Amino acid sequence: MTTDLSGTDFRYYLKWDFETIFKYYDGNAGYLYLKAWNGGLNNIRMTLELGVCLAFLTNRCLILPPKHAIYPLKGQAGFSSFFETQSLGVKQMSIEAFCDLKNITTGEQGIREISKVLNYDSVGNVTNFEKVPIPGHFTKGRGTVHAFDLFDDTYEVLFSDGNLLGNFYQSIYSSRLIALKQLVAKYVIFKKQIFDIAEQFINYLGDRCYYAIHIRRDDFQHKELFISCEEIVQYLEHLVPSGSKLYIATDHHDRSFFYPLMSKYQTAFFDNIESALDLDTFDGNWVPAMEQLICTRALKFVGMKYSTFSSYIYRLRGYMDDIHDDNYYLNGSIYSSGLQTSFRDDSQYIANWVRDYKDVWDLDHPSMFIAMIAYDENDLIQTMENLLDNASHSERLYFGILIKGSKTSFRKFLTKKYSNTRVLFSNKRKKGSRALLWNRIKNELYEDEQYFLQIEPPNAFSPKWDETLINQLESIEVPNPIISTLPNHFDSFDENTLTQTFGNNSPLQLQKTSINSQEDSQLTVLIQPPLKDFELVSTQWVSNLLIFTHGRWVKKVRIPDETTDLEEEELLTVTSIQKGYDLRITSETLVWHRYDFD
Repeated sequence: MTTDLSGTDFRYYLKWDFETIFKYYDGNAGYLYLKAWNGGLNNIRMTLELGVCLAFLTNRCLILPPKHAIYPLKGQAGFSSFFETQSLGVKQMSIEAFCDLKNITTGEQGIREISKVLNYDSVGNVTNFEKVPIPGHFTKGRGTVHAFDLFDDTYEVLFSDGNLLGNFYQSIYSSRLIALKQLVAKYVIFKKQIFDIAEQFINYLGDRCYYAIHIRRDDFQHKELFISCEEIVQYLEHLVPSGSKLYIATDHHDRSFFYPLMSKYQTAFFDNIESALDLDTFDGNWVPAMEQLICTRALKFVGMKYSTFSSYIYRLRGYMDDIHDDNYYLNGSIYSSGLQTSFRDDSQYIANWVRDYKDVWDLDHPSMFIAMIAYDENDLIQTMENLLDNASHSERLYFGILIKGSKTSFRKFLTKKYSNTRVLFSNKRKKGSRALLWNRIKNELYEDEQYFLQIEPPNAFSPKWDETLINQLESIEVPNPIISTLPNHFDSFDENTLTQTFGNNSPLQLQKTSINSQEDSQLTVLIQPPLKDFELVSTQWVSNLLIFTHGRWVKKVRIPDETTDLEEEELLTVTSIQKGYDLRITSETLVWHRYDFD
């Protein structure tokens, strides 16, 4: 076998190392039995992807079902017939191994009898893993089912009863969305043998020396999309130069249908190339998967609307960095750049299985800048340790710290050598308002990170706080949200006492205005009762003890250095509102502050 593709991104999954996503996964919380959706290859692929994601999020071991009939393939097949099921990222086990482990002699029925059965509608509903309302741009008219109710951790075994269909990142609402995308991209892949054989077809055609089109006819339910080959040629002539090499992936066996394409292009079909290659015997059911891989290496790929076969090709091309044209071309539509949109922005959404969007191959974690003023190096060090220990992805965190104290404190902190840390020093005896100190951090240390968090040590953090906090902000359906409140109190960094039992967040309300005193702040704030789970409400005050927003706020909202400490929060609040920011707070507590009570 030739290895012309060895220097390319064809085997895209080899370039990634996503080990950090498993910080909170060991698969020991129980089992999830995965019964496949009753559909074709790409339907069961979506079932597998969803199963892997749900096992990951619930920290369970995935149990794979026996082989079964898959339309329209021959004989019986299963997930392991097409995918590398021995390396799915999550722990996995065959049904046979699980039945042996649990002394079950009646197979799937026996597993059902010891399980909580899950048969919710995964197409008509979004599964919510967060304690926030799902924004409308994600639900797109669907209902909501709560993971906290479905994936009951009092059950050792959960039984997914053939109900999972849809693209995972459109079906699951989770703060761990990027981790899920990395998990699926890296680990839910076709078998190595399928890649090996497809590679020979690509080498025969010439990597990125051909165009590809998918034309589905024989088993496609969307008959309204069937157009003549002459019409297909009319759409293609704007995309594919006449005389170009064109690979046609199709289930249509009447070659006379393709004569108009054959007369304009150098056409190639799977069976033509197969007969020209000296191939070892392979499973005939692999042909659809191999054709998908062949199409990934085309200069342009033109797919079928509503086809999950085409949709996956678009996704795979997006995973490959050396495929420069990842546009969404359809063989029955005039091309528009607006077709290749994000899931969030698509106003033509139909269902979660219809198509893949470009955000599925956006696998990078956004950066976060954390601004801190520290008056005690021990509080600062303990805060840093707790923050980093509980972050899902500490590598994306950048720190801007101003230490106001002694040079000894400053040097002690520097010996810790925390990564991505920028530090300023201010002598404790040197006078200056808090506004001046915060402005120094923002002006001298902030470097356009995507998110901005302001805290004042000592602070403690909940597990996965960074992913969850970003998700909370992105769940707020306004252009410029700010999350801010007075954090709840904690007593000690001792793990035995530092638990998530300190209640939900509380909104802040302006209580009264005092205009008689020039010394006191004019605005007075009242702490409201804690929110109920899943609440997301407006608040009326920017507390400098907890501010989280998009990084652009740093440059848009400026207050003078000479602002007094009493005026600082008031001016931050007023200026933020004047600049178009909406102040909100969510119910789930992620950050605590230790107050110095007398």
